[in-house]
Amino acid sequence: MAKDYPPQAIQVEGGRPAYVWSVSSESLPPGLSVDNSGIVSGAPTKSGSYNFTIKIIDSMKNLVSKIFQLTVNPPLETSKCVTIDGSGSIGIELIAHDPDHVDEKSGCSTKWSLQSFLAGKQKTEWVAFADSLKSVLHNFKPITAARWTLYRSDDFGASSCSNVSEKVYVVPCGEAFRSFAYSGNHEVHLSLPKDSTILAHEIGHSFANLSDEYSESPKLPKEDGAGNCITLQNIKDCPWSTGCFDGCNYQSAGKGWYRDAQNDLMYNNITNNQYGPIDMKIIRALLSK
Repeated sequence: MAKDYPPQAIQVEGGRPAYVWSVSSESLPPGLSVDNSGIVSGAPTKSGSYNFTIKIIDSMKNLVSKIFQLTVNPPLETSKCVTIDGSGSIGIELIAHDPDHVDEKSGCSTKWSLQSFLAGKQKTEWVAFADSLKSVLHNFKPITAARWTLYRSDDFGASSCSNVSEKVYVVPCGEAFRSFAYSGNHEVHLSLPKDSTILAHEIGHSFANLSDEYSESPKLPKEDGAGNCITLQNIKDCPWSTGCFDGCNYQSAGKGWYRDAQNDLMYNNITNNQYGPIDMKIIRALLSK
């Protein structure tokens, strides 16, 4: 309704020019006006049906009037959920938002300019950044474009997509921000400069509850294991529905289990940009449910 339309002229026949036009009763829809030459212009700002009378006086002081009715329809609702890539039933939604208290603890205090985001440079950067993440559906099997869909919400700070599994809240916080995920709770917090490798790593946390991996050096094994391994001393007692795998190693009493994963996407340095065989099997088991 805020869109300007080309001016329209009200036609008159007979009489003697010049004519003087005016609205003599009721009113035009808000945002529209008629000038002394009969030109209706402007942009309607409110929907509804409006009755108004146009009065015309010619140079001989002859007067004529006519009642008009004009209906202003509400604007067509434009979806703020944009599909970036993929056709699968598991949705990943990117949502731009200002940092919350958890983001601030992770090294972020930068905020968007809301006006600029909605209409200016920051919105352009947001769209380009979201598009750059679509390779997450092509480079990190078993996340594939056939099973997953990547969406972008253009409703600032809010989800606008339905049937979404993973919600990825993006903050404009720069490289200093440490991206994180709520393991198994389908929520990721990502910084604007980060790439699809970081997103795939965090989805490993949020979707499959995978933990960061550790190798002999420079990381020490976690006391309680790496999260995807068991703390039992006997490997045959592994409780995982997906089975037990080579790579879950019992260290010693007090040190528990860890996994050698120097070339695993879930390893802290993300050296090989791929999920390891254990993580792949865990994700595939979840996808088959």
